[in-house]
Amino acid sequence: TETKMTPLLLLAALLVFSAGAVQFPTHWGNHMVLQQGAMVHLHGFADPGTVVTARLFNSTWKSSCKSQPTSKQGVWTCDAPAPAPAVYTFDAYSIQASGGNTSVTLNNILLGDLWVCSGQSNMRFTVEMANNETEEMKAAHNFPYIRMATVATYSSHTPRLNIARMLEPWSVASAKALGNGTKPFSYMSAACWFFGRDLF
Repeated sequence: TETKMTPLLLLAALLVFSAGAVQFPTHWGNHMVLQQGAMVHLHGFADPGTVVTARLFNSTWKSSCKSQPTSKQGVWTCDAPAPAPAVYTFDAYSIQASGGNTSVTLNNILLGDLWVCSGQSNMRFTVEMANNETEEMKAAHNFPYIRMATVATYSSHTPRLNIARMLEPWSVASAKALGNGTKPFSYMSAACWFFGRDLF
């Protein structure tokens, strides 16, 4: 039987919006993974009333959608058609949002499956603290289609539009991305990494 593999996002997570023209959320970035499907959900912020055009594209695929923020917070959202999910080619895409006189682009984006890893002290135990951390660090580059990010601990009584602070920005799997040389209990979560690596 054929084994199906898809890109993975590992987001070791817990959840500011600044005024301006067109933006993606602060926790989005180059190398991220967007959930695969018939449509790719895109969103961000813009000045109220700005018509935003969002694009998903690479050398073989181009699609777009339009949105216009109506709330005071300036949130825009739209869904761009995506290639058939059954075609797992690991192609990288770019996403771009344009409106008014500004444009923002993120590159090396994969379409795949997203997993949010959240918990208490067990989830904060990092790969750097594992018994076999040396082997894991050396082998991490063998998984370039696993992408990861870690957000700082943050509490809020209401849903946040943006994540306040990222401990680790979007990264391609590598020894550095796993936290080689970082302080204990920083990143990357060992439970999150081993789950994603074995799932992939």
